Formats: sequence, C-alpha cells, structure tokens
Amino acid sequence: MKNLIASILLIGAFSISCSDQCQKNDCSYHGYCLDGTCTCDEGYTGESCHISIRPESVKLDEVSILSFPSTNNGESLDPIGTGGKSDVYFKLYQGERMVYQGEKIEQDLDLGQQKCQEKTSLVLSDYDTEYTLKLYDKDEGAIVDEYMCSLSFRLEDLIKWKKEKLQMENAQIAISMQLSFVY
Repeated sequence: MKNLIASILLIGAFSISCSDQCQKNDCSYHGYCLDGTCTCDEGYTGESCHISIRPESVKLDEVSILSFPSTNNGESLDPIGTGGKSDVYFKLYQGERMVYQGEKIEQDLDLGQQKCQEKTSLVLSDYDTEYTLKLYDKDEGAIVDEYMCSLSFRLEDLIKWKKEKLQMENAQIAISMQLSFVY
C-alpha cells in the first residue's frame, strides 16, 4: 500500500512538473513551449529562443516613398510652367555602386505627398556596406534628373526588430519597406 501511495505521489509530482515547465518558460516570446522544450521561431535559437540569428540576406520586396521635400534649397523642384509637380523615382546604391534604379516613375505628385510605391526583388546581403536610397525628379528634356534627397541605412538597421514592414525617415524623406529575411 505504501508503495502504491508513493507511486501515485511520484506520478502526480512528475505530471505537475511537466505542465509547470512551460508555464515558467515563455521562450522569450520568440517561439512556443511543448513539454518544457522551446521550438523557436525562424531567426531565433537557444534553449529559450533568446539568441537572435542574423539573416544571410534581406529581400527588399517593396519600397514606398512616404514623404519628400517640396523644394530644393527654397527652389521649386519643377519649373512653374509644369505646375510644380514632381515625377519621382528612386535609385538604390550599395556604397558608391548603383544596384537598382526604380522602374516606376510616379508622375505629377503633389509635393511633399506620398504616392510613390514600387515592388522590387532586391536581395541585400552586404553587412559591411552602407546602402543609400536616393530620390530623383525626372525632368523631360533635361540631361540629368534632379536629385531630391536620400536616406542611408545598413542591413543591421533593417534586421534590428525583424519586422516585415519597416519605416525609416530623416529630416528630408520617409520611406516604408516591405522585407523578408533569408536564413
């Protein structure tokens, strides 16, 4: 009888400790716990999913220009005869090398207003180089398109929060990027 009671108490203690294991383990909010063991979300590892893994690369799926300057040092970006509306596109540089030129030119944008959005398939993988997105105003008949503003970033900036949609801005420009991570 004593052995039976001891066995029941031991089984009860074991089942309580198994269920309690997950109550105390939140897997650092980067996974889920099953029988006391964490199964980590993509991009995390460790017993409690507390170690962030750096992606091999970041895929830039979409870029949206949310705001841009209405003037260039007080001068209109477009001549008055054209209504003062910009024809906007962007280029992406990796260091000094252009890696992408926007194909979509948003025409006649109201200055300072968002509406420039483009789907891309860019894969960024250089953690040592600064990337710069430069915004241009396409001027028909001009030899060179007018530079408007830029925003620079590093891949570390994009992966910091591991968000699939990230907004970045400086004093001149605000952009939103749709991202996916490759591990």
